[in-house]
Amino acid sequence: MRKAGDTIMRSLTMLQVIPVQPRSKTTREIGEELLAVDPDYEVDIRSIQRSLEKLSAIFPIGSERDGRANRWFWTQKDAITQIPAMSRETAFALKLAGEYLKPIMPPSTLRLMAGHLRAADEMLKGESKLGAWARKARIVERGIAMTPPSVRQDVIEEVYRALLDDQRIEVTCSAPGERAVRRVLNPLGVIFRGGIIHLVATEEDEESEGEVQHFLLHRLSNPTLLAEAVQRPRGFSLSRHIDEAEEFSSEPGVGKLKLRAAFQPEAFGQLGDARLASDHRTAMRRDGRILVEATVADSAELRTWLMGFGAMVEVLAPKRLRTEFAKHAEALHAAYVK
Repeated sequence: MRKAGDTIMRSLTMLQVIPVQPRSKTTREIGEELLAVDPDYEVDIRSIQRSLEKLSAIFPIGSERDGRANRWFWTQKDAITQIPAMSRETAFALKLAGEYLKPIMPPSTLRLMAGHLRAADEMLKGESKLGAWARKARIVERGIAMTPPSVRQDVIEEVYRALLDDQRIEVTCSAPGERAVRRVLNPLGVIFRGGIIHLVATEEDEESEGEVQHFLLHRLSNPTLLAEAVQRPRGFSLSRHIDEAEEFSSEPGVGKLKLRAAFQPEAFGQLGDARLASDHRTAMRRDGRILVEATVADSAELRTWLMGFGAMVEVLAPKRLRTEFAKHAEALHAAYVK
């Protein structure tokens, strides 16, 4: 049994195993988890109860009676204790990450980081040099920043729990113009794209035959975590699934292509020192434009990126990509000149 000098470590472990409200654990359950972490944490229930009462006077944890047992929980959803203290550099990086994620992540997902972001705020407030971080750093997004659809907080929490614990989940699925249906799913992973969260899962019914499907989290409600293990398809890989799924396919061509494009100086300036590939090369042309050469993926994203420069870029090669852009330019001309 550990000596009195080690009660601090036991107390810290207790704080780690206490869940956030509305979940809770009894004093006995907390004691069992302490033993699971380290058999030397063997103490009687009465001692654990006294320790929890002392901790509740310092930390935002509470309890409620459930028959003869006490159930314990964190009373603040985003409660966070930094041990060791967060560094200034970490706080600064967290704030930047939070700013970057705001336009591309659902608010319900960002709320899971709220405690860490709040701790970073407190750290930066006390730093005269870093406190004015907002005037020293900006993240500029290309394209249109769209507000992602709202996801129910209980849905995102239960789906994440199901993924972490490899448990099945029952949810109500709805779609515009369709009747809501209750489904039992085997969660396999989540994919974030454009602020929308796709739950990759198989459905527990005879009709689906174990087919891997996508369920949009903002169309799910009334989640119930089931005490049944996920049945994972043999050989399933989320990375391979993304590569093979038509929904996420960005390959209008096959494989890679050797891009040669001439950029106007003002357009090239937007690239800075970024490299498109390991064989990225640049050269100044006689007409004042900058030639960029690189072997890149033959993807829709490549085309969108190049088109974003408008007339400030000319695709020189490969020939089929140049022809594709020429046809696009002709279509634009026809649309605007009538």
